[in-house]
Amino acid sequence: MKWSRFLLVILVVMLLDAGQWMQILAVGPQQIRPDLLLIALVFFAGNCAAGEAMYASFLIGLAADLSSEGSVIGPCLLSFGVFGTLLSQIRRVVMIHRFVFQALTIFVTALLVLPSMYLLIYAKTRQGLSHPATAILGGAVYTAAVGPILWKLLSILGGWLGFHQPPPYAMRRYV
Repeated sequence: MKWSRFLLVILVVMLLDAGQWMQILAVGPQQIRPDLLLIALVFFAGNCAAGEAMYASFLIGLAADLSSEGSVIGPCLLSFGVFGTLLSQIRRVVMIHRFVFQALTIFVTALLVLPSMYLLIYAKTRQGLSHPATAILGGAVYTAAVGPILWKLLSILGGWLGFHQPPPYAMRRYV
């Protein structure tokens, strides 16, 4: 992977995630919005080599910590890094090439990452959410719904980022 281009893409996603544009998409009294960096985590963990996916996961976690509203560095870094590395290890079992599987993988990853992230934030600052189950489930559903759209955009940039994309599902041959 071309790391300078990867960092540029993550910087753009981080700025979109932290910017006012995402406030427009927020729903409900808790301002639930999709987590674009979580979508990027699942994309890079599923499409990069295992070593590159591990580094990318921790860098995306650092970007999530930097773009978050709190001043805590570490919870997203650990959560994204650990679960992104695990996802890169099990991607041989899970096919993430179809729209439904992309959304399902993003949903399950969000259900793993978000609680661990909120738990680490609470352990460090003793500040919790008013309704954590609603925030976690709503964030996971919203992120999974928006996920395949950003996935397609990142797939288009795959060659520019320097990693080989597998052929579409219908074009593969099984011997």
